Amino acid sequence: EEQRDLVDVAAVAREIFEAERTSSDEEGVAEPESEALEPLLRQRVQLLAAIEPLLRRRITALELTERVRQQQLDDTLQMSQLLDRHLLWSRSHAPIDASWLGRVPEGLRDLVKPSRWKTTFELSLRELAERPLLWALAALVVLASLALRRSARARIEAQVVPAQDIGGNSFQATLRAFGWTLIGAAPGPVVLLLLGELLKDAGNPGRYSDSLGRAIGAVVIHLASVQLLRWMVLERGLAHVHFRWMRARRETLRRAVPSAAGVILPMYFVTTLAFIRNLELPNDVQARVAIVVACAALAWTLWRALDAGRLWVVRGATSEASAPRRLLRFALPAFALITAVLALVGYVHSAGLLLHSFIMTFAMLVAISLLTGLLARWFLLGERRLARQRSEELRASESAPAGDESGAEPEPEMTLEQINAQTGRLLRALRLTLLATGFAWVWAQVIPAVARLDEIALWHFVETGEGGALVQQPVTLMAAILGVLALVLTLVGARNLPGLIEIGLL
Repeated sequence: EEQRDLVDVAAVAREIFEAERTSSDEEGVAEPESEALEPLLRQRVQLLAAIEPLLRRRITALELTERVRQQQLDDTLQMSQLLDRHLLWSRSHAPIDASWLGRVPEGLRDLVKPSRWKTTFELSLRELAERPLLWALAALVVLASLALRRSARARIEAQVVPAQDIGGNSFQATLRAFGWTLIGAAPGPVVLLLLGELLKDAGNPGRYSDSLGRAIGAVVIHLASVQLLRWMVLERGLAHVHFRWMRARRETLRRAVPSAAGVILPMYFVTTLAFIRNLELPNDVQARVAIVVACAALAWTLWRALDAGRLWVVRGATSEASAPRRLLRFALPAFALITAVLALVGYVHSAGLLLHSFIMTFAMLVAISLLTGLLARWFLLGERRLARQRSEELRASESAPAGDESGAEPEPEMTLEQINAQTGRLLRALRLTLLATGFAWVWAQVIPAVARLDEIALWHFVETGEGGALVQQPVTLMAAILGVLALVLTLVGARNLPGLIEIGLL
């Protein structure tokens, strides 16, 4: 563009001279000299002509560099995927032996090393002195969450009567109970979240305080799921009054979850801290011991909780466990114990990932139970209102002028098991879909075969590519599974949407 502007150097020189002279007259300064202007412009034309090939070579070099870097990125991605598929099942440490047992005391002393904790405390005090407002704000948030929790239980119980009023908007009572349940479960996770962030800010990345803060932050979501479930199963709480969970299930969760979390979550914290520090002694001793203890506690909890008549109880049905449930009761604790054995024989990294996936599965199940419970409550209230409306219409059509006794008949109690069959099937389909998606997301890192399904070609088909060439495209196993899932969901929705529309809209 500059070269085009300087095609006629003489004309450009005159324009610049006239503009400068006009400006000089207005400002009352001496007129510019015109003799040196045109040679300077011609010299500029020569410089521009010399710069142009340099710029073109620079553009070419940048394009080449971009292609090389993109190829490096592609190679790195392929190598990362290859490592994910193979390193998970590679031994990271030697199996336990007499020498390992001799290192256990040293590893445990390293975990509680006083000098390291003293340094972290001093860094925290320095951070407090430098940023007092931030720490004060964190303290206020913690105090506010604790103050709100004091009234949470009473507010949850206050929603019992509104929740039973079918004629009113009782689903708002369910939402209010849900909100106060979140408030009641919030203080513990809030404390850990703020503490983790403050510790990360107290030291430089890589310092023990930063590793400690990151490990504390990793426990937040798991503590939140435990606290949320504990508040859900309170007497006259969300699971009791609104979700209509059986007493045996609530009592099992109320007893098993807090006691198991008291062992598993500290061990998970120790494991995460060791992996974040990524040193030989913490990984070999601290992480291995913590994984074994956590898996043993997990296996014992699963064995007791999955017994007949505890978690899997249905109103009006026998408590005798079916064959799949009996198999699951043996399989899940056995899988937890196998994870502990993997850690003992040297697969510490793999066992840590399995433990992480176990705990993430629990959080995922709590979230799905909460979501499907709210949807089931909404469906149930719609079904009850519909049944009440039909009953009133029937009484109005059958009532005689002299017959007022029919209006005093009590309305039949409708439970979740009596909900419309179509909405029930929709709920089951939604629950299964969420479970399948959640399991695939949680365990994809642990089971590389899930990610490799897209590499397994079932058959090929031919399509027309660029230039009219015929190209063979594979139909992979992943594509087939997704296609079947989409087909099943479409059929379920087509068969059951009329009931959902009647309850939710009409």
